[in-house]
Amino acid sequence: MYSRMLGEKVSILALCELIEVGWSRLPFGASPCASGGRYALAMTESTPQPELAVAPPTKTPIKSLWWLWLVIGAVGVLVIEGAIAGGLTIVSAATTPNSFTATGTFELVDTDDVNPCAPSGGYSDIGDGAEVVVSNAAGHTLAIGSLGTGKKSLGSCIFPFTVHDVPTGQKFYGVEVTHRGAVQESEKDMERGKVALSLGN
Repeated sequence: MYSRMLGEKVSILALCELIEVGWSRLPFGASPCASGGRYALAMTESTPQPELAVAPPTKTPIKSLWWLWLVIGAVGVLVIEGAIAGGLTIVSAATTPNSFTATGTFELVDTDDVNPCAPSGGYSDIGDGAEVVVSNAAGHTLAIGSLGTGKKSLGSCIFPFTVHDVPTGQKFYGVEVTHRGAVQESEKDMERGKVALSLGN
């Protein structure tokens, strides 16, 4: 270490010698190395500077974060349970439908009426918007729909009907227009629109 510092001093003194030779030819007065400057410069350059102590980074103990890991785990469990429950609901709804829409026609035969699609007298309860009731074998109402706009035919009028949200699972269903009596129909025929009811002379 001492020999390295001595070498640095010698090299700086030699540099000052060269500076004084060139400086003496210029009208600037004394050179930076004059009046002991060379020795002060040599000592300044060669004196090692003490290193600053750097404090090591503080680390947060892992044990103090136990509550954070507990919260993250609880949230993860809730998310997984919700996803499973939602998936089961979607699969159940897609594979086991619990209702269907019943469609069919109702024909009113009334050769005495000029316009059977707007009947009068004893058939005045039949027409666009008339109630259609679907019931089970015990006579309990399952769903209610209505007649649509009738289409005139030869001495009759044919009304389409639609009943939404009819529960599945019944062997036979009763279909009744207003109070004209229920007619037994199968779920397959009702769902495929093959129900064809009629009333009149």
